[in-house]
Amino acid sequence: MSLLISNIHSQQTQDITPTLTVEPQTSVFIGDTVTLICEVHQSTEWEFIFRRSPQHDSTEPTGTKTITSVKISDGGEYMCIARNKENPHVYTQYSEPITLTVHDITPTLTVKPQTSVFIGDKVTLICEVYQSTGWEFIFINPSNTKSTETTGTKTIRSVQVSDGGEYKCIARRKENPQIYTQYSEPITVTVKDKPTLTVHHQTSVFIGDSVTLICEVHQSTGWKFIFIKYPNTEFTETTGTKTIRSVQVSDGGEYRCQARKENPHVYTAYSDSVIVTVQDVNPTLSVQPQTSVFIEDTVTLICEVHQSTGWEFIFITPSKTESTETTGTKIIRSVQVSDGGEYKCRAGRGNPQVYTQYSKPITVTVQERPTPQVFVWPDYLLFRGETVNLTCVINGGGVNSWQYSWHKDSIIQQNKLQYYTRSVIESDAGKYTCKGTEISGSRYSHISNAVTLTVSGESVSPFSIYSHI
Repeated sequence: MSLLISNIHSQQTQDITPTLTVEPQTSVFIGDTVTLICEVHQSTEWEFIFRRSPQHDSTEPTGTKTITSVKISDGGEYMCIARNKENPHVYTQYSEPITLTVHDITPTLTVKPQTSVFIGDKVTLICEVYQSTGWEFIFINPSNTKSTETTGTKTIRSVQVSDGGEYKCIARRKENPQIYTQYSEPITVTVKDKPTLTVHHQTSVFIGDSVTLICEVHQSTGWKFIFIKYPNTEFTETTGTKTIRSVQVSDGGEYRCQARKENPHVYTAYSDSVIVTVQDVNPTLSVQPQTSVFIEDTVTLICEVHQSTGWEFIFITPSKTESTETTGTKIIRSVQVSDGGEYKCRAGRGNPQVYTQYSKPITVTVQERPTPQVFVWPDYLLFRGETVNLTCVINGGGVNSWQYSWHKDSIIQQNKLQYYTRSVIESDAGKYTCKGTEISGSRYSHISNAVTLTVSGESVSPFSIYSHI
């Protein structure tokens, strides 16, 4: 027949051009049925030759050529020509070419309501082949088991963890089961078997704080929630939150949660556990600059509650009187002996107010500020060139280590030792005092009473200061 077509130009042709059409359409999928229709609008008896490029010819006694269950190889450019049955040497012109496109089908697989579900949920897999009918569908599950559905849907009721994994589908022709589409892109279904339990804001809290446990079952509704405190205390909530207001030490421990539905009657597994730690708050009390002070010193008591805010502070004095401070400091200015004794503090907050434990007590000792005495040797009355020894003696006050300052007529002499020794001249005459300051501490003594040195005579000795401990 190819030879016949190639020789047409040597035959007689009429100025007639047939019309070539395709039913149902020029763009089809593998497995579809396509009919080519070649029409010549004259009453002459014709037979028809269909050509698919390149050089694939077929002769039909009527103007139709039907291709059942088309393949990719059936696609291409088609033309037709008609030959007069009474005079086989007479041909029409060629029809205008028409292109038949055959698509290699890849179905689309989707999941409803979503790919991430919990045990007991219902999942529907939907396999779709667009713009074509007459298919049946094969679903391949994570264990590679196949199930055939007459429609493009497969429903799994009350999914289990074992239903999770990768799914894909393929379609085949109902009238010709040998014709298959490609496999769909795989899709993964995740089946969650337990909710998530979290604590807002933190798992370590203080007594009196508020704690909220949050049990979440993602992308699913209609649950009730059971909160379990180890070993066997249960609380049921209609929402996924449980708030414990003004927690006590007994509220601390291990918590888990579980979700359930009444219809169908489904339970999730237990969540992972979380540990709530309730700290029995013991504030810390400290004193600045130190616990042992002198009358008229300033003392600052500092009460601290670490890692928590919103407290007010109650200081308990040696006389058992309480004073409340909005900050953690209490300042006692110009302390007196009566301010000495045991102090402690605690913190409170909330309404009704919840209190911490008492701090460990701390003792403040208040003593009289000592007054030094100055001793002179050998005498207050000296001659020029003689050596005089001044000694500063401080009794009481409970200070073990002093450093000293010496003053002559109120002018400091920069000597930090207990002894002040010099070979005198007339200008050394005057009034001498001393004062003590605690080494590695903040306490200091009064200024001593003044002693008066008198210097007379004729000799002159050079000035010298010797230090003796």
